[in-house]
Amino acid sequence: MRRWYEDAPWVTYKITAVSILSSPLDGSSFKVRVTVKNIGTGSGDAGDLKVWADQPESQSCNAKGGKSFPIGILEPNSSKTLILGKFYPGADGILRVLRTFVDSTCLSNESNENDNQLVKAYGYNDNAEAEQMALEYSGELLAPRAIYFKFRKDLSAIRQAYPVVENIYQRRSWVPGVVFIK
Repeated sequence: MRRWYEDAPWVTYKITAVSILSSPLDGSSFKVRVTVKNIGTGSGDAGDLKVWADQPESQSCNAKGGKSFPIGILEPNSSKTLILGKFYPGADGILRVLRTFVDSTCLSNESNENDNQLVKAYGYNDNAEAEQMALEYSGELLAPRAIYFKFRKDLSAIRQAYPVVENIYQRRSWVPGVVFIK
């Protein structure tokens, strides 16, 4: 025997993708693309999407700071993609964590509240892969700047043209800071 609440429509909002559309240079602004999906069986207002340019810690309902963007009504199994701009990473070049939080005021009673936040690391680490590739390609002790900039530009162009590969990275054959003696 089925109970009345087993057939009742429910909503669950999930951030399914976060991508940084341009490599933020120290101190320059950048844009992000965020996709929010209702994976529930009912429609509802997803509330506000809150975005922090640098927030490594998980946030609770009604957290302060960041920028808020209204999502609006999402039908079952539908998604909405927003392109948001004017985020500033700071000028120190350190690794940062972009944090996104859908239904950040927690107005919706969802079946799963654990998938409302998603993060994306950026900053210094974005260039580490290009530097590693330049080091391995050149065989030099220090990565030649011209090769480094070419790899950085090519990686950025590939990830913009093919967003599906944005979280696929080169496998390192050695770890920087470890010295091998032949």
